[in-house]
Amino acid sequence: MRRLAWPLRKDDTHKSRNGPNFFPLLHGGFVICSIQILFLISMRDQRTNIFWILRSYPSTIHLEGGFRCRCFELPYLQIPDEALPYCTKMKDEVILLDYWSSSYAMRVKIALAEKGVDYECLEENLPDKSPLLLQSNPIHRTVPTLVHNGKPICESLIIVSYIDEVWHDKFPLLPSDPHQKSQALFWADYIDKKIYSVARRILWGKGEDQKMANKELIEGLIKLEGELGNKRYFGGESVSFVDVALVPITCWFYTMETCGNFSIEAECPKLVSWAKRCVDERESIAKTLPHPQKLYDYYTDLLRRLDPK
Repeated sequence: MRRLAWPLRKDDTHKSRNGPNFFPLLHGGFVICSIQILFLISMRDQRTNIFWILRSYPSTIHLEGGFRCRCFELPYLQIPDEALPYCTKMKDEVILLDYWSSSYAMRVKIALAEKGVDYECLEENLPDKSPLLLQSNPIHRTVPTLVHNGKPICESLIIVSYIDEVWHDKFPLLPSDPHQKSQALFWADYIDKKIYSVARRILWGKGEDQKMANKELIEGLIKLEGELGNKRYFGGESVSFVDVALVPITCWFYTMETCGNFSIEAECPKLVSWAKRCVDERESIAKTLPHPQKLYDYYTDLLRRLDPK
């Protein structure tokens, strides 16, 4: 992180009439800066030329009444109340590089919907990936990739965690308690390793490996049923990080059951009820998850094209 220093006189700390302290940056000592936010220059007070600081990164600010804007790296300090009427936030630029059948991308769409974030969804052609995807995710070159104000974030669970932290003022997905947060991250990682990875073996494996994958999937889902217990959602009364991590794969259950010739509902009825509840009660999930029959048709068509015989 680039660090800047701006002059500050020790006796130049002011308190606005309505509340929080703020610092006019004038002459004298130094403030060492490390967090990028917007630096608002107030020209109303020609005598002191007060510098107000607004903790608003990564948004852009437009000012009225003769204010000027410049972007620097500064510590998080509160803007004085009397400056708020002059400031209006512009929307962040949020782009999601997506593919409609990707359960990993569905996680990100659910998180963005729960947070109420406006974004542009760009559907990738996976055989011919876009320059934006190749540039934004040069290591894995996979969806989902989120581009927030020009900065890429990769890997679905990392993206969901990022979304939760950046848009933290609405519908928290991860708990604030460190231990509870660690448990949520543990189960999300478990879902990736024991559910999503095994599901691929059911869909694309053959013979004994596929049968073993069927068994491993059921064992993993039974453990998740134990973690769910009698709770409405993994987060208790509201959808949480773990719910968002797991629920997208449930729209592939029908395809997996048909392909592997087994029944998830017979073995894990509580988890199937949870999945139905998520779709019935959360609009973000209902609008994101494709219909199971559509995914099955897509899968069988893909098989035919990969193996015409």
